[in-house]
This record gives sequence, structure tokens and C-alpha cells, in this order.
Amino acid sequence: MTTFETNAASDVTPGEESCTPEKPIRWAIPLALLACVLLAFLDKISIAALFSDVHFQRAMGIDFDTTRLGILMSVFLLSYGFSSVLLSGLGDRIAPLRLLTGMMVVWCLLMVLMGLTHNYLLMVTLRILLGIAEGPLFPLAFTIVRHSFPQRLQARATMLWLLGTPVGAAIGFPLSLWLLNAFGWQSTFFVMALLTLPVLLLVRTGLRGLRLTAKREETTISTAERRAARRELFLSAHFWMVCVFNIAFLTYLWGING
Repeated sequence: MTTFETNAASDVTPGEESCTPEKPIRWAIPLALLACVLLAFLDKISIAALFSDVHFQRAMGIDFDTTRLGILMSVFLLSYGFSSVLLSGLGDRIAPLRLLTGMMVVWCLLMVLMGLTHNYLLMVTLRILLGIAEGPLFPLAFTIVRHSFPQRLQARATMLWLLGTPVGAAIGFPLSLWLLNAFGWQSTFFVMALLTLPVLLLVRTGLRGLRLTAKREETTISTAERRAARRELFLSAHFWMVCVFNIAFLTYLWGING
């Protein structure tokens, strides 16, 4: 596969040791992350298309119980949120390609198991596990871009892979509904699992040879300085304003609007 590369010799700013003048910019990296985020978003929303399907309701033994149907989405989002925070450091300990590969294999297996289950409690458990498995994706993607691109290109590269979220929403529901009507509720899980294979190939190609090396200034930061920086963050009104905004936005996106 041919990757998009440009010479970054003239784009390096002082203090950016992670992107040396000889290091090319690999646009295949955010493109691979885009495909990964798109797949993850399809996995997380595919079940929402099944809520009104009688066959799915009977298979789970819950009829049209809106509370228990909503729990299937809520447990995923809660486990996803906690996983994003608690497992965000995995990218610092495991090579990004190895970590992403492992995560995607787990996603694939969980989607297959969801398609095979006819038990509501087991489905809830699988949804929780899927949330845990997908949680580290965004922190890892941010870290990869930060270490792979000069500062002036990081926003552009980040927005490229973040396109997976709106694009996933745009095609996820129509695709899931078409599969539901054409082949039944189980096909929505099996097809999502099958889509993992080409995306995994793209990720392994785009991120081949990627190594995350700590920036020189980061290696000299002491534990006390890290704690002070963390405390400053938690005491920042702007940080909590961003948190409240995102909570309100996601409440609308997943709750009221859903």
C-alpha cells in the first residue's frame, strides 16, 4: 500500500525533537486511525437499530422493555468512559500497533459472541466488555498523532481521524437497518465483525514501524511536577467547563436525540 508522505524539514519548530527534519510525515497514520474509529463507532451504535426489532426483543426475552433496552447502551457508555480514563496509559507501555491489533481482535470476537447470544444478561456483559475494549482508542490515537506530527499539523491530523465519529453515525444506522431488514438482527453483529478484517489490514499497514518515543522535555519531568500539573488541571475552571459541555452534548446525542 502506498502511503502519503511529505518532507517535514521546513515544518519543524524549535523544541520538537519527536519530529526531526529527516522524519517524513506519514498521513497514512491518521487515515488508518480514521478507519479504526469508524469501525469502533459502527460497533457501538449497531445495537441501537435493533431496539425496535421484535425478533431481537424475543431473542433477549425482554419484549419492548425500554428500560432494559436502554441499559444495553448505557452500560457500554459507562464502561467506555471509565476505560478511557483508567486504561489510557496502556499506550505508554505497549507498542501502538500491537495494542490496536489486540483491541480490534477483541472487538471482533465480542461482536461474533453478541450475534450468537440469546440471553439478555450475557448481552449486557458483552456490551460492558466492548466498552472496556474500545475505551483506550481515543487516548491512544491522540498520543500517536502527538508523537508522529509536528505541532502545527497535529490539529489537522487529529481532525482527520475524528471524522470517523460523524461518518460512522451517518452510515452506521442506515447500514444496520438494511442488514436488519435483509438478513435479520444477528447479521448486524456478524457483518461488523467481518469488517474488522480489512480495517485491521489497513491499520497494520498504516502504522507499520511506528514507535512512540518520549520527547526530551517529557523525560525530565519529575513525579512532583506531574502531580502539580494534574492538580492545576483539576482546579482549572476551563477544564470543568469543557467537561460539562461534553456531558451536555453527549446527553443530547445519546439520550434525548436518540
